[in-house]
Amino acid sequence: AAPTPTADDDDVQSVAEAVAKAKSKFSDSLEIWPSALESATRSESERYESVYQALEILHRIAFEYFGGAGSERGVGRFEDSFSPYRIKYSARESQTTGTKYAQQRTFTNGDRSIQMERHLTIGGGDRQNTVQIFFEIDAAGRRFIVGYCGIHLDYARMRT
Repeated sequence: AAPTPTADDDDVQSVAEAVAKAKSKFSDSLEIWPSALESATRSESERYESVYQALEILHRIAFEYFGGAGSERGVGRFEDSFSPYRIKYSARESQTTGTKYAQQRTFTNGDRSIQMERHLTIGGGDRQNTVQIFFEIDAAGRRFIVGYCGIHLDYARMRT
């Protein structure tokens, strides 16, 4: 059976700790890039437990997506996996945001560079307390790549 979310987030005290712990525990299904760890260190959000939970759910979805442990059921809609936890999933950015802020959503690890649009949003209100996690599916590597985990990136309809 696929792993399910647990209360294993009780020993993280920051977004950076949540990402580092997820990198250590979920390396079989999540490839967390240095850019994600770096962006997490700049986040002052107190939603670090939700960040760890989101990464744990992402791990479970990747596990199911690639048929881990003989999984026979599909993952269904990504949105449905996150909504009970008040985490918003978006498959893509608006065309305007994607064009205007493409550089902010392009993450690099060594010689690999990926523009990521799939993302999770945790929290709301001001950008500083909202956390976004950008990821893409790596079919060849049979896991999800997490390129960013930090404050809400700029977007087209943002108030200045």
